[in-house]
Amino acid sequence: MPRLHLPLLACLLTTWLVPAPGRAHQPLESSARIENTRDNLELTLTLAQPYAAALLVPAPTLPLTPENFDSLRPALLAIAPLLAAATDTSGKMLDPTRVLVSLTTEGEVRYLLLYPSDLRPAGFSMPALATLPRGYFCTLSDQRTTPPGRAILFKERPVHAFPALP
Repeated sequence: MPRLHLPLLACLLTTWLVPAPGRAHQPLESSARIENTRDNLELTLTLAQPYAAALLVPAPTLPLTPENFDSLRPALLAIAPLLAAATDTSGKMLDPTRVLVSLTTEGEVRYLLLYPSDLRPAGFSMPALATLPRGYFCTLSDQRTTPPGRAILFKERPVHAFPALP
C-alpha cells in the first residue's frame, strides 16, 4: 500500500477548498455583496478589524470585542458613507433606507445597507479606499446577475460600474 504524503495532500486540499463568499480574511481586505431580496436591495460589507480601525479617529484598541463594540457603534455608523456608496447613472450617491453595523462571530465588522428593492444602482464605490494607504482592497460580488459579477476595488480604482439590468 502506498504511503500518504501529507504535504502533497495538504496542497491538494487547499487547491480544492473554496473560501466562503462575503468574508474578509486578510487585515487589508474587505468584501462587499449586493443582492436583491424580496423586500430590499441589500449591500453587505464585511471588513477585517484592522481595516475598520484604520478609518476611525482615534483608532480603537484592537481587538474589538462584544464588550467594547457598542461604544464604537456610533463612530462606525458615522463612517458608513465612506465605506459603501451605491450611485446612480450621474454618479450621485443613493441614500440607504437603513444602515446596520455588527461584529461577526469571527470578529469582523459587518455593515448592512438597505435600499428600496426597485432601486437599480449604476455603480458601487468605496471613497475610503482613496484615503487609505496602498494595499487596502475590496472584493465585490454582484449577486443580481447570473453568473454573479465580480470586481476588485482598490486605491487607484475605488469605483465599479454595474452592467445595466433588465
